[in-house]
Amino acid sequence: MCDFLVQDDQIAGDPMAAVPKPKASRAGPHAFTEADTAKLLATVQAGDVPGRDRWPQRDYAIIATLAVTGLRASELLALRLGDIEGKPGQQQIAVHGGKGDKYRAVPLDPALEPVLADYLNSRWTRTPISFRAPPPSNPWKAPASEPLWVDPTGNPLTIGKLEYLVHRAYRAAGINSHRPAGALIHALRHTFAARLVENGVSSVEVMHLLGHADLKTTQRYVATRPDHLRSAVAANPALRSLTTVNT
Repeated sequence: MCDFLVQDDQIAGDPMAAVPKPKASRAGPHAFTEADTAKLLATVQAGDVPGRDRWPQRDYAIIATLAVTGLRASELLALRLGDIEGKPGQQQIAVHGGKGDKYRAVPLDPALEPVLADYLNSRWTRTPISFRAPPPSNPWKAPASEPLWVDPTGNPLTIGKLEYLVHRAYRAAGINSHRPAGALIHALRHTFAARLVENGVSSVEVMHLLGHADLKTTQRYVATRPDHLRSAVAANPALRSLTTVNT
């Protein structure tokens, strides 16, 4: 309207240039329930995700890694074989490529190790490093510079293919897939953080695991539910001293 008035010589200038634009409030992150997460993992593990080039071992390893590490999509895709460090049972993921390109180590739970090994065994059979060499007897015995995640042709997995995989997995599991494309993978990161807090992990520990530089950022992921607040209040020892007033 002001542009029209300026062009029609009704006003000398556009006063809206000095008016700040309203900011839309950011909705809090939405985590999956434990039941939805279990359904998602079971669906992918069973190989029930439809697709032209089905690869259940890889798909399950990707979804499981996202669910139990809280990695960003960019961090997951940047992983190399050499980024899985340490002895079996004490391994950790060396994470590079997150916001600020900072390094951090994320513990790799022993339960995830056989899932990754199963994927790698299937990978060397599907996409061997050299067509003249047999698959390695140890799935980890490959050049450390090899990308950890590849597509069925052996090329590094792209963000588009990862988002497509996650979207298909959500749909196959019958859980909420109606999210912006950029939030599909992040939903698993939100869920990871929420489950940690619900099980007593401190915000500072969650901050380090997620790779946040500021605790304020972590607070968006760990919004406390009313029932958790009630449980926290009930833990106050002073409650045990309360009684009615005798008159």
